[in-house]
Amino acid sequence: MQNFQGLEVYKLSKRLVVDVIKELEDVKSYFRLKEQLISAINSICSNLGEMSAFDSPGTIKQKIQTCIGEANEAEHDIDVFHEIGIFDLVKHRDFIERIRIIRKMLINLLKKTGWKSKRYQNKS
Repeated sequence: MQNFQGLEVYKLSKRLVVDVIKELEDVKSYFRLKEQLISAINSICSNLGEMSAFDSPGTIKQKIQTCIGEANEAEHDIDVFHEIGIFDLVKHRDFIERIRIIRKMLINLLKKTGWKSKRYQNKS
């Protein structure tokens, strides 16, 4: 597996987690929700890093699937932050668009491993 830091999906995920941390820096409430959102996005980066240490196709696929799950969780959390008034509409749209791009890239990465699923056929 290539160096995970060279993956565009890693770079975009890392940029997103940094931007989210900065956006939430002054938010004093909703500690658990903040922690959950940051953790979900950061876990995408972490799992891509872990993935690069494995040669097993099954383990690589599992790590990518975990990243997709984390992207789904992050999208939900971003929506909640918007609904409670922490993320304005512009910030919400930006973060949602970016996490969806990341998820599409992860699905395409998963497809490159030869993995097939009806669940992801129309989402890339």
